[in-house]
Amino acid sequence: MWRDYFPKATIVGVDIYAKDVSGDRIVFEQGDQADPCFLARLVTRHGPFDIVIDDGSHKASDTAATFAALWDAVKPGGFYVIEDLAVAYHTGWDGGPPGTPGTAADLIKQRVDHTLKRYEDPFRPSTSAVHVYGEIVFFEKAH
Repeated sequence: MWRDYFPKATIVGVDIYAKDVSGDRIVFEQGDQADPCFLARLVTRHGPFDIVIDDGSHKASDTAATFAALWDAVKPGGFYVIEDLAVAYHTGWDGGPPGTPGTAADLIKQRVDHTLKRYEDPFRPSTSAVHVYGEIVFFEKAH
């Protein structure tokens, strides 16, 4: 699907389980999205990225670990996307009621703060915009 949607891109897919995917412009890496060593190797091999789409385990701790490891590898003007955010408030996915620290919703709120504070220091790399929709968020990397 992503190969068709992005006809000029190399698609790097990651999963904790082995996958038999092949095709023009498709690369598969097996690893854990919460493993900082694996993610560092991913960045070294394939980064920087125009877009990162996190459609992984949906657990807040995994989402936070992946974001921490890959955000700096997003190119200026690029996007970091997190899908399936309905679980952000469910305890089974490290969620909790609104205001609970460490949830995916908390990560989004922190990026909003980071975006607004960027204007205090426009020279630090940051998030230039946060686009939140039902189930999905897009963080746009500042130029």
